[in-house]
Amino acid sequence: MASVILHAYPQVRDTGKVRLFESHRPDFGHGEQRRDFIHVAEVLTGIKFLLDKPAVNGIFNLGTGTPHTYNQLAENVCQALGKPVNIEYFPMPEDLRHRYQYETRADMTKFNAAGLPKFADRFGNSCKATSGITWIKTIAISPTSKHA
Repeated sequence: MASVILHAYPQVRDTGKVRLFESHRPDFGHGEQRRDFIHVAEVLTGIKFLLDKPAVNGIFNLGTGTPHTYNQLAENVCQALGKPVNIEYFPMPEDLRHRYQYETRADMTKFNAAGLPKFADRFGNSCKATSGITWIKTIAISPTSKHA
């Protein structure tokens, strides 16, 4: 599955709105599904950390450990493009409903115990700032993105 941001950016750019799945669980509102969004620079930091410490090995989760909602993502994409927030919710396909993950969050305990410092919450703390907008645009418009 492609990243939600890869769908959201061209939707807002071209139509002025983001389409998100409705929730089909009573404990999550529409657009309140959560993901542990991580920037590629943080992924590279984690990989470099392990490469520089050959004594540290095993299976590691890598993320920020802090999930954010799709509504937050949609709001930030709209802001990055200078558009008003306009979110349309549509039904999730039936065949996805029983296996859809409503929240992902990396357990960073093992990584942090090995010495990797906790990542700053770039998504949550800076999306309203210029660096966060740049972060959104960097992910959505990459050399390999067909949405640029």
